[in-house]
Amino acid sequence: MEQNFTPQNQLPVTRYPLSLSIIIPARNEADRLPKTIGRLQDFFQYHSWTLEIIPVIQGNDETGTFICELAQKDPRIKPIIDPQGRGKGRAVRYGVE
Repeated sequence: MEQNFTPQNQLPVTRYPLSLSIIIPARNEADRLPKTIGRLQDFFQYHSWTLEIIPVIQGNDETGTFICELAQKDPRIKPIIDPQGRGKGRAVRYGVE
């Protein structure tokens, strides 16, 4: 069952500002990633938290095109391109660096 995020069901407000970076290794994810990123955007629009979504694009497929288009519309999306696609572990390291 899918939950829609609204002000009525948001998480409690914290005293201190929260900053969150979400790293998403992305290879052949053009079908799933739009929904995932959309849900993150919906959830965080009701919070004063600082968010950055870091998709690490691995390889050359439709995923990269989609993410780059989203990044032009939303400055919180900060893609990193790894054309050699060296695996999830490397993608996470790229995102952290």
